[in-house]
Amino acid sequence: MTGCWTVLLLAAAFVLPPLDSHVKPYPVLEGVFLAVTGLLLLATAHSVVAYFWDAWQRLRTAPNKLAFAVWLGFETSVAVAAVVVLISGVMC
Repeated sequence: MTGCWTVLLLAAAFVLPPLDSHVKPYPVLEGVFLAVTGLLLLATAHSVVAYFWDAWQRLRTAPNKLAFAVWLGFETSVAVAAVVVLISGVMC
């Protein structure tokens, strides 16, 4: 997944014009980048949800349940906070 994001961002950096430029990108190229970005966002969201679902399911078999639950709770809260910050940044 990380490799896909890296390729997309590098391609966007080299192919799309800078934001302060008066040159408009080709509409087809812009649409392709938006579509690929949307697909990667969906795939990333699915991967993150699947990761946390599996991790919380493994809590039953963890040898040190308390430490595992504390760490996983912290990890989950940071992930939720990151999503909230990203959404609030897009909305403003």
